[in-house]
This record gives sequence, C-alpha cells and structure tokens, in this order.
Amino acid sequence: MDDAIGILKKGIADKSAHNQAYLYQTCSELLEKSGRLNDAIEMLKKGINAPALTNKVVLFQACVKLLKKADRTPEGIELIEKAIHLPGMTGLVILYRTCAELMVSVGRQQDAVQLLYKAIDGSKIGNLASLYQLCANLMISAGQREEAISLLKKGILVYPRDKDLKSFYEKAA
Repeated sequence: MDDAIGILKKGIADKSAHNQAYLYQTCSELLEKSGRLNDAIEMLKKGINAPALTNKVVLFQACVKLLKKADRTPEGIELIEKAIHLPGMTGLVILYRTCAELMVSVGRQQDAVQLLYKAIDGSKIGNLASLYQLCANLMISAGQREEAISLLKKGILVYPRDKDLKSFYEKAA
C-alpha cells in the first residue's frame, strides 16, 4: 500500500501529470484504507489548494465525506461554504446540496433552508430543480408546508419539464 501511495505522490509532484484531481483522490483513498484518515484529509486539502487544478468539486466532496467520518462535520460545512464562493467554481448545485445535507446532519435545518434559498434566488448555476425539492422537503419537515408548496410552484414555473419536481409537488400539496 505504501508503494502505491508513493507512486501517486510522485505523480502529484509531477505537475504535468494528467488528471491531478484523480491522483489526489486515489492517494487519499489509499491513505484512508491504510488507517491514515487525517493524512487522507490533508491530501485532499492539498489538492483543493493546488492553484492550477481544475474539477475540484470531486476533491471537495471526498474531503467532506472524510471529515464527516472523522467526526469533523462543522469543518466540512465551512470548507464547502468557502468552495461555493470561489470564483469560477463548477459543480455548484452539488456543493449547495452537499452543504445543506451536512447542515441538516448536525441539526442546522434552518441554516440549510437559508443556504438553499440563496442558491435558488436568482442563481445562474445550472439546473436548480433538485435544490427546490430539497429546500421544500426541509421546509415541510420544519412545519412550513405552505411556504414549501409556494416554493415548489415557483420551481415548476422555472423548470416545467422536471418530472421529479412535479411529482414532489403533487405529494406535498
């Protein structure tokens, strides 16, 4: 295992290697499997902070998963919140969803709703239908059914072809 980790680290050090994000992620997975969870987290953070690296959303997700496993969920939330505001960040819908789910896992349901509302309200980050649905689901579980139904109606106007959103609305209404 250590030999494989060493080879991956050499690949990471070689800045010309293709798909550096994959090397960081694979190295982190091997570190985790060898019982070195904190080293795995640090490897992913190193990849996240590598300036020339693209497609960092995969590294953020992997890092948050390990932080949660290490019982460091608040640190994971902070990491994702920073990622959401990075210029040129891709995969924002995934990051918003991940952050909201983490918030819920530590009892911060209202913060998750507020985060999702910000993402939905005027964002141009991709198809937000799943965020409408997640936000409405959280609102319903918090006893805000009417507000959730109103949000779902708005979502259906924006994404009239999204069958999952329509189906969720029909169940909620």
